[in-house]
Amino acid sequence: MVGLDTDAYKAAFHYIYMYNAQVENVRFILPVDHPARFLINELQVNVKLQSDMMMRIVDIRNALEYRTYDAELTVSLVMEIHDEQAEWNDGIWKLDIADGTVSAKKLDQSVMTDIEVVMDIQTLTQLCMGYMTADDLEEMGRIDMRGDSDKLDDMLGLLGQCFPKRKTFMNERF
Repeated sequence: MVGLDTDAYKAAFHYIYMYNAQVENVRFILPVDHPARFLINELQVNVKLQSDMMMRIVDIRNALEYRTYDAELTVSLVMEIHDEQAEWNDGIWKLDIADGTVSAKKLDQSVMTDIEVVMDIQTLTQLCMGYMTADDLEEMGRIDMRGDSDKLDDMLGLLGQCFPKRKTFMNERF
């Protein structure tokens, strides 16, 4: 179900309600955080949360370089990514973000560099998709921040700017 605004959703629910004598059950597949269930009055509403969407970054360079970034953001960041299934992803990555694009380069392991963030590929996927925030992932122990502990909040804020939380929903079955 797609509506342009709250009034559109209310009108759609009212239309469905008009058929309550002929219809016993109505099923909607909506994102977890969709407010539709709060717009329905005086009806029994059963909400079932079900994890359907699964994502995985297969190629870090392409995944990062083909997404869009805030055009005002200028950032250079060094991350260590652990990926046991795809050795081409496993390693140290340098991201240079400017003008809404990123250059992602895998660095040679022998080159000494200051790694700022360490995470696995699943965590990077959640961050890139906007499913979880950097703050939430760090709090759950999924992101390990390196360097000066006084700069931890700055680095988490920077990750939050690079990878803001977004609504993630896919209504496809394949």
